[in-house]
Amino acid sequence: MIPFRVLCIDSTSKPESIPNSKWVKKNQVYTVVQVDKLNMQNNTLGYKLYEIDIDPYYPYQYFGAWRFAVMINDISQEAQKEYEKVITTLIEEIEKDQIELIQHAKTLNIPTN
Repeated sequence: MIPFRVLCIDSTSKPESIPNSKWVKKNQVYTVVQVDKLNMQNNTLGYKLYEIDIDPYYPYQYFGAWRFAVMINDISQEAQKEYEKVITTLIEEIEKDQIELIQHAKTLNIPTN
């Protein structure tokens, strides 16, 4: 993955187990080195940051993408295309999971609306 920069726009709701020194700060710029789907948070996107490693604070390994604004003008066209590809793939996976859940609910006669 090509790293890209983001601006922190939400540093609220820090888990108690993570020290302040290992938490993002609002209006600070960070470098995203990995993007992944957060299964424990309803398949939202998560970012691993170059500047802050929270892996030792399991289960927290990623910062929620909603905390950041992507600095599109700051990244190359190649990185933009890769980012869009990751987002598209994750959206497709989420839609597939939702369809499977609806189909399973129908087999159990659970209303889906």
